[in-house]
Amino acid sequence: MLAKTAKKELPDIILVQEPYVKDNKIEGLPGYWKSWLSKNNKAGIIALPTCNNPIFLLSGNDIVAIKIQVNSSPLSIISSYSSPYCEIDQNLNETSNLISSLQGEDCLIGADLNAHSQSWGYSDFDTRGEKVLNFISSLNGQLLNTPGAPPTYEQRNTKGWPDITIVSSTDLVNNSNWQVLADLESYSDHKFIRTIINRDQHILSYNRFKTIFGGHKKFQNIIKSKAQNILQRISNTNTPEELDDLTKFIQQEINMACRKSYKLKKTPSTPTISWWNLQLETRKKEISALKRRAQRSFDAEKRIFN
Repeated sequence: MLAKTAKKELPDIILVQEPYVKDNKIEGLPGYWKSWLSKNNKAGIIALPTCNNPIFLLSGNDIVAIKIQVNSSPLSIISSYSSPYCEIDQNLNETSNLISSLQGEDCLIGADLNAHSQSWGYSDFDTRGEKVLNFISSLNGQLLNTPGAPPTYEQRNTKGWPDITIVSSTDLVNNSNWQVLADLESYSDHKFIRTIINRDQHILSYNRFKTIFGGHKKFQNIIKSKAQNILQRISNTNTPEELDDLTKFIQQEINMACRKSYKLKKTPSTPTISWWNLQLETRKKEISALKRRAQRSFDAEKRIFN
C-alpha cells in the first residue's frame, strides 16, 4: 500500500519507524526503491527514484541517516525511533554525536520518540519530553510540528502526538511546510506526515543506458572531441558558483555523448495495483468517515462524564 500512496503523493524520501522487516529489509517495497535501516530495524529511510544520489551516512542502534544535495548544499536526513520502554538518552546521544560530526551542515530529523510535551500537541509533559526539548535546544534546532495539528497517532480510544520533525536552522523552518495527513489512510495507528522543503533540489536527472551492446568507441571519440573545451573551462573556473556550473556542464556533455552512443534503458514506474478499484476506494473513505464519527462520539462522552 505504500507504493500506492507514493504514486499519489509523489514523495522523494519516506521516513519510517517500526516498519515490517523481513531478512533485514523493509518488506513490500518495489525493488528499485533504495532503503536503509537502523541496527535494531526500528527506524528506516526509503529513497524513491526521484531522489537523486542519496548517500548513506550511518546506521546506529536507534537511528539511520542519509545525505542529499539540496540547492547546492548538503542536507542530512535522519530517521529515529525510541521505544517508550527504553531509556531515551541513548537515542538522543547517538543523534547528537551524528549531528556534531556534520560540522554545521543542515539536517532534518523525523522521529517517533514517544515523548510528551505541550510543544508538539500533548496536554501534559513527561521526563522524556523534557529531555527532547533540552536536546533540541542544545542543537539550536527548531520544531516543525505546528500548534493545533491533528494527532499523529490514533488507536481505538487513544490518541497522541509522538511523531516530531526537527530541523537544524531557522532557514529550513522558513522554507518548509509540515502537515499531518489525517484523512489519508495509512493502514497503521500512525498518520502520514508530509514535509515539503521549498528549496530547489539541485538535480540533473538523466536517462539510463544499455552499455552491454557496445558503442564504447563512439563514446570515447565524442568525449575526445570535447576534451579541449572541457579542460579550458576547468582552467577558467575560480569560484564555487563557477564550479557548480562546470559540474553541470560536464555531466550534460557526458549525458549527450551517451545518448549518441548507447541504447536507452526503460525507467521502471511504480507498479499498478490491479486489485484496487473504485469500489474499494469508496469503502475506504466510508470506513475512515465512520472512524472519525466514532472518535468524536467517544470524545463527547468523555466531556459529558468528566
